[in-house]
Amino acid sequence: MAEDHEAQAILSDSPEGVFGSIFTAGNGDLRHIVVYPCRDFTQVNFAIGIPDSFVHNSGTLSHSWTANGSTDDLLRALQGFPHWLTEVVCHASSLKLFQVRDVKPLQSYFKGKTVVIGDAAHAMVPYQGQGANQALEDADGLGDLLADVDDPSHIPEILRLWDSVRRPRASAIQEQSRDSLLRITTRGTGQSILDVEAHVPIKEVLKQSAS
Repeated sequence: MAEDHEAQAILSDSPEGVFGSIFTAGNGDLRHIVVYPCRDFTQVNFAIGIPDSFVHNSGTLSHSWTANGSTDDLLRALQGFPHWLTEVVCHASSLKLFQVRDVKPLQSYFKGKTVVIGDAAHAMVPYQGQGANQALEDADGLGDLLADVDDPSHIPEILRLWDSVRRPRASAIQEQSRDSLLRITTRGTGQSILDVEAHVPIKEVLKQSAS
């Protein structure tokens, strides 16, 4: 997008600094956008959430987790959002559709010597960016607890201990992720939703974490 002169002209009319920050835009009817820079600010990712009814090929998605998106569907889905934002989005190099699903917190992650981890245990919406991290915590915890087991009969008790630690934490993050989605989707439309002064630029966050 950086080499597209038309896109550059559009970007020059957008709020100053908006693409150097994380920002969200929602219109109150479940349509929303989360924008953030990637790869040392050489790319910008637009995660656009829309109900299935806005996608003409939603039937295709019922048989697959992913599908190719279309600019026409995108424009229809973003009606009412600021013009400069929809114009920038339409210059995306690729449009992909991904189903977003979660599950309610489970009562247990194990039974006997059998255990579920990752999305099988705690699928969550991506609004905390924690899905993969939680799977890693599952595996790391199991690895530590099972590393020195020499009697298989001890496994159920070890899994019970692991479940008592991991399940409350993962369940809380599931709920927090869903709450984050609700905060975005219930936000009202208008230019005020793109007030980037309320967002800390990513570079500032990195500086603070390094100090």
